[in-house]
Amino acid sequence: MSEIKVDTLTGKTTANDITVTVGASVTQSLHDGIAKFLTNFNGTGTVATRDSLNQSSLADNGTGAYTVTYTNNFDNINYFWSGSGFYGSSAGSAIGLVGPYNNTNYSDSATTSTLKLSTINHSGGNFDPEAVTQKIDGDLA
Repeated sequence: MSEIKVDTLTGKTTANDITVTVGASVTQSLHDGIAKFLTNFNGTGTVATRDSLNQSSLADNGTGAYTVTYTNNFDNINYFWSGSGFYGSSAGSAIGLVGPYNNTNYSDSATTSTLKLSTINHSGGNFDPEAVTQKIDGDLA
């Protein structure tokens, strides 16, 4: 097995033009496969970030409502987000959905510099989970 150690990878024609073989004949852009934002925070009591990547701030906007602000902005609002919320001790273990703050209009929830999140339990109501995780993929500005 070979090992390559480098400090910087730069594409041949542009900085993000690096292709990786991910199967027998399938390739993928390395740039597209790397998360651009990650957060793990507690959503109960005093909201606080446990760990993050590319997050400059976190705001509590009420029950099950949060705003995360990026350190480095995205180039448009068409990025890909996914996340979950967990609560266990008070109502039996459950996972809640994490999605845009305004479920009827995504563009009201997402900007290139922030995303408003809403945590929704299995009954459809907002709740403050013990843990909230969020991952976003997309192109940075």
